[in-house]
Amino acid sequence: MRSYMKDNGLEPDKLPTVIQFNKRDLPNIRTDAELDQVRKRGREPVYTAVAVRGEGVLETLRGVLSWFSGTQSAL
Repeated sequence: MRSYMKDNGLEPDKLPTVIQFNKRDLPNIRTDAELDQVRKRGREPVYTAVAVRGEGVLETLRGVLSWFSGTQSAL
């Protein structure tokens, strides 16, 4: 994703980025342990969601918005 952003003239470090694992209600999803590994590897906040039920959607949005409150001057 970062290379795609750079290819399109965007600076990834200046854009809010979160990772959302949706469809957590389906079978054969990544385990919580696997998600913990994703959390440890990156600096982006990781959220889970079941969007059709509205679970995790607002939390993910708040995660993006909180980025703006801390770095608005950098934009």
